[in-house]
Amino acid sequence: KITNINIGILPELEELFVNNNYLITTLDVSKLTALKYLKMGNNRISKLDVSALKQLEEIDAEKNDIETPVLRGADKLKTLNLKDNPVKVTVDIRGLTSLEYANFKGCNLLFINFSGTLKLTKCDW
Repeated sequence: KITNINIGILPELEELFVNNNYLITTLDVSKLTALKYLKMGNNRISKLDVSALKQLEEIDAEKNDIETPVLRGADKLKTLNLKDNPVKVTVDIRGLTSLEYANFKGCNLLFINFSGTLKLTKCDW
């Protein structure tokens, strides 16, 4: 099992799968500007900031420790899975115009602002 990962700058990386390691606590993907698919479920990651990832289409981050995900700016995001994270009160998905599916089951959400999510066809909450 991987416990620490330092990705650095990989400008051509399109897919990153680090799911099911259970021990990873930090993952900085901010410099992976070509990233389209991020699978990081079943870890202990507490921060998720994909605001710089303009090509990102899918995030699977279920069963982590994410409280405040930063998603604005990920304009091509189609699928978002934050199931079973301790997300606090609300998640900002406003303006994610490509978002088609979102999963927030098991989160502590009280409110979601769906403004601008015109393509959203399914949301599990």
